[in-house]
Amino acid sequence: MNLQKILKINPFQEFRHRVYLPMFSLLGSINDFFRGINTERIIELNEVGIDKTAGSRSETISYGKLKSVLKFARSEGFDRLCDIGCGLGRSFIVGKEIGVSEFYGVDISSEIIDLCNVNLSKKDISADLKSCDVDDYSLPNGKLVIYLFNPFGLEKMTKLAEKIHQRNSDTLVIYFNPKHPEVFKESFKVKEIVWNHFGMYREMVYFYRFPPSS
Repeated sequence: MNLQKILKINPFQEFRHRVYLPMFSLLGSINDFFRGINTERIIELNEVGIDKTAGSRSETISYGKLKSVLKFARSEGFDRLCDIGCGLGRSFIVGKEIGVSEFYGVDISSEIIDLCNVNLSKKDISADLKSCDVDDYSLPNGKLVIYLFNPFGLEKMTKLAEKIHQRNSDTLVIYFNPKHPEVFKESFKVKEIVWNHFGMYREMVYFYRFPPSS
């Protein structure tokens, strides 16, 4: 039996769900505590009165991984961030800490937007946030980072990708744990990062850079 198969058997998966993942959640809560905010929370859409078919639940990635992907954006000269499915606002808070200057976001739940604004107000962050279906959201103009953490399914991702391809400004897409990378042209991928977590599971992020459409 090879290592990958061994790591997928029950004792290792029990360790993953009972010890490893809760450890990361605890680290997230500790980071929240020292910032005086609350972003370490999973919110299912039905909890806020939204049909679960409308998108994915609200959750976030670790502070460390978020900082690493946004630092890459800053190194490429981007300082304006749009989070599609912005949730409780952790991306904006980390972005502010590393020098991002403008923030935009959309989430289908007005209740989640309200919770996001509570967190941002505690860190004196001003963001242009909208509560609407992404199909009705107009992407901000100008050079922009668009952050995605699997906010919805293939149909909406395809429509969003079309909007991104048609932008007339330089665009960097950060697509975390991409379920539908086929919506973006492979030729525009500029970087990818993979975290293997000792073989128990993988996390990855793809970076796509789109020049202004002609």
